[in-house]
Amino acid sequence: MYKSILFLFFSSLFCYSFAQTDIDSKIFHPEDQKKHQFYLDEPIQSIESIEYMDDGTPIKFELSKDGETVYLLDYTREGSIKAVAKDKNGETKEILKSKCRIDPVLPS
Repeated sequence: MYKSILFLFFSSLFCYSFAQTDIDSKIFHPEDQKKHQFYLDEPIQSIESIEYMDDGTPIKFELSKDGETVYLLDYTREGSIKAVAKDKNGETKEILKSKCRIDPVLPS
């Protein structure tokens, strides 16, 4: 009787340990996330530059094909940003986004 109870206990403990290892490897760790995005109120044609507002450090970026989403490729610290962009009429405009409006891009 005790052998079967011990066997069931250790078997379930063994299975549980493997299940936890697999789950932990799939957990999203936000501190490892470097790619972020923000949305624009209206589509733009191009972006000339993006930088942190506090010290002017440049940020690498990509503009979506539809011109409505901007991907920040190396947004490594929280902070407000300033972008210089050209709208669909070719006029230069400044876009300001606070850190609250910048979202991480979750891995797929």
